Amino acid sequence: MTLEIMKKYISPGNLLIVGNREEAQRLALERDCAVLITGGFTCSDEIKQLANKRDCQ
Repeated sequence: MTLEIMKKYISPGNLLIVGNREEAQRLALERDCAVLITGGFTCSDEIKQLANKRDCQ
């Protein structure tokens, strides 16, 4: 799913389940959603900082 289409479906308080798509992880956090990263992937330091700033862990 493209980011433009994802924007139509996510809203604050949602949980977004993604793999290694950093742009999707960022979009979710910026829209006050939680993010669950699957597939054994991790995230960048930038995403970790954004999640910490928004009190997600």
